Amino acid sequence: MPPSPAEEWLVRASVQTALVGYLAGPLALVLAPDDPRRRVARAIWSAGFAAFAIHVVASFGAFYGWSHATALVETARQSAERVGFDSGIGLYLNYLFTAAWGADVLWWWWRPVTHAERPVAATGLIHAFLFFILFNGSVVFASGLSRWLGLAATAAWVVCLARLARRGRHARA
Repeated sequence: MPPSPAEEWLVRASVQTALVGYLAGPLALVLAPDDPRRRVARAIWSAGFAAFAIHVVASFGAFYGWSHATALVETARQSAERVGFDSGIGLYLNYLFTAAWGADVLWWWWRPVTHAERPVAATGLIHAFLFFILFNGSVVFASGLSRWLGLAATAAWVVCLARLARRGRHARA
């Protein structure tokens, strides 16, 4: 049974909100890393994850009838259609994405000092994985507004990385 218009709206609105939260939280942190903005960035990052969790639940109910097997078959079909690779591995990568983002949110709330002091390489690996999945979900496998938001997120992340690199050079000089 196809999803209702309300279910489709919820799935799309929640993922678009998640994209904005994914981008805006770290962007606020990169552009102005002082303490008050760290709290704002954490709240935005957390709200983005909450929207993504709503997206996951709404998608599973509306599109897959709460069936992992159905989601796996549909993921494989979409992968074959979009990238020519008939595999459901993307579903497992999405599960890992959800766990990684959720774990990062929890870490930031429960241990903000260790979260802020974690090695740059760890932060880079986490965000590289999250961004890889975000890019695929919001650009390769998306259309319409979600794809445009994904492209905007990609451009913004390039700007953030350039700023971080420049900040790092100035700190070493």
